[in-house]
Amino acid sequence: ETKLPEASVDNDDKEDKKKEDDEEEEVEEEIDADLLMKAEALFDDDKLLEAGRILKIIDQSKLEPKHLTMMRKAKKGEALIDDLKSDFGGQNGWVIHGVSKGAFPTLTGHRLEKGDDGSLQVKARCETPIDKSLLSPFISVLNETELYETWLPSWTVPKFRVKKVQKLSQRGRCSQVIIVTLEVPWPIASR
Repeated sequence: ETKLPEASVDNDDKEDKKKEDDEEEEVEEEIDADLLMKAEALFDDDKLLEAGRILKIIDQSKLEPKHLTMMRKAKKGEALIDDLKSDFGGQNGWVIHGVSKGAFPTLTGHRLEKGDDGSLQVKARCETPIDKSLLSPFISVLNETELYETWLPSWTVPKFRVKKVQKLSQRGRCSQVIIVTLEVPWPIASR
């Protein structure tokens, strides 16, 4: 019976272990690459929250700046959903303007908040039930931003109307950056 020297066995074990580790790392990199591609595709399809969930499970050191931007946007989306799920009935700083009852009870209100840049912002909110058969047409109408001035309410006394809508950019099917200029009563200037 021939015995191999101990050092030779240890080296073989170390080499096998290194080979296994390298293969494991290679598989992890392929999985991460696949997950990154999937997250990017979801983000491009306006599925920010799903993309964010995938990016959270990937080692953060492997993310590029575009992935970090996706994660920030997903986090903002999650915050918006939490805000929309929060109590609206005069809680959390909301000032309620009106409640209409009937077949489609509607609640409207606003609150003042500090923006990311420190500026004061007004958030408006309207809650009303929408029949599920009308959801897709409703979202389609909201997406036609250039037509806002043709269908949004307009009053002469007090003066309040959409003066102009300008689409600055559109990414995907639903994400748009728009400027809506409103004509409002004195002492507030059009904005």
